[in-house]
Amino acid sequence: MKIAIRVDANEIVATGHLVRDIAIANQLRKFNAEVLFILAEAKQLDRLEQNKFPYRILHSDWRRLDEELPALKKLIAEEHVDLIMVDSYSASNFYLADLNGILPVIYIDDLSKEIYDIAMVIHYIPNIDETEYKLRYRNASPGTRVYTGLKYCPLRDEFNNLRYRKIQSRPLNILLTTGGTDPLNLEFKILNKILSSSELGNFTVDVIIGDLSTHFEELDELRRKDTARVRLHQHVVHMSSFMRNSRIAVSACGTTLYELCACGLPSVAFAIADNQLKVGEYMDRLQLINYCGDARNCKIEDFVIEQVEKLAGNEELLTRISSCIVGAVDGDGAERVAKKIIALYDR
Repeated sequence: MKIAIRVDANEIVATGHLVRDIAIANQLRKFNAEVLFILAEAKQLDRLEQNKFPYRILHSDWRRLDEELPALKKLIAEEHVDLIMVDSYSASNFYLADLNGILPVIYIDDLSKEIYDIAMVIHYIPNIDETEYKLRYRNASPGTRVYTGLKYCPLRDEFNNLRYRKIQSRPLNILLTTGGTDPLNLEFKILNKILSSSELGNFTVDVIIGDLSTHFEELDELRRKDTARVRLHQHVVHMSSFMRNSRIAVSACGTTLYELCACGLPSVAFAIADNQLKVGEYMDRLQLINYCGDARNCKIEDFVIEQVEKLAGNEELLTRISSCIVGAVDGDGAERVAKKIIALYDR
């Protein structure tokens, strides 16, 4: 069986889609499936090469997927692809349905905006109630398989079978990350606030600089002012070790949030993209994170520092949140998705 994964990673899309797709692909490989990645541009290829996955570049516009259909169909035929999983916000209903006319299509639906008449839809982003999402497909094709809920959240292998470490036993450390990119230079602004807070004077800070961030020099300037408290990290391989050795995380509302839940790390979060808005609001209602709002529309660092100080001064609250969130995401979602894809091929 040969499965293609159509995904992109760049300065706008960032790396979250590619990371989760690699996690699913690694699980598919355990079932002896052959996986081929297909991208519009030759970016972030080192991640695929490190995981030893073949890839093809379409040299197309990742914003206009409909226009690449002829080239993509030709590639599918040449590579003898059996199934294709599409992971792109730019994929239109027409694009997915047209592909589904030649082979089964699986779509990872983060935005919950449309109903897709395709072979399978995976929806784990908590931006809509699971029951409501399933009800939308009552009048869709009876052949469309719908799988929804955080149990299908695909995390990297390092988050599988983690042994929970109690929050009280962790060092006084804050983990700061915005994911693969930092277009608003938020890490600098938030780190500056943390270092200026008298209430956080006992905390050290690990700053994870994304592969596509362009703000290393500014952050390094802050680090040099307080080398005892600030550590900068690039090209991080084992993120779970940082998460398991921190008391509080500050993060954008991307894939990292689910990894933080798997590690039982209480988080103060904010949105930096449209697709993160409902995620932040919904996860806040479920009391899985402390959501501060849309960083594009306000001085988010002020709201973030207020919430971080609140958590830092209340160990009972930290303990309660940690024990709650560790059960929300178990780290086995990538395997569950892979099994559903294999079952789709075998039916």
